[in-house]
Amino acid sequence: AEVRVRRVFDKSTAGWFEPFSQYDVIPFGTASTDAYTVVSLSTGGSVELGRTPLDLYFGVQNLLDETYRAFLDTYKGYALSPGRNFIARVGVSF
Repeated sequence: AEVRVRRVFDKSTAGWFEPFSQYDVIPFGTASTDAYTVVSLSTGGSVELGRTPLDLYFGVQNLLDETYRAFLDTYKGYALSPGRNFIARVGVSF
């Protein structure tokens, strides 16, 4: 089992000479970003299915459905970063 907490502090553009800094002063888009915290949970393991091992993995990314924009995201001026995401993975070796 795993619990991940990612805390990111706010980031402002360095000034008018930085690429895309003009988006901080127009009605749409953004260049600077606010602080955010994203919590993710996951668990996994292996079970025997007859003589075949079956690998199972389940996870939830952005468990609290935090609304945020990542500073290095090239689409941050148009879209938010990903919301809650469920993952289920099954693997069989052969």
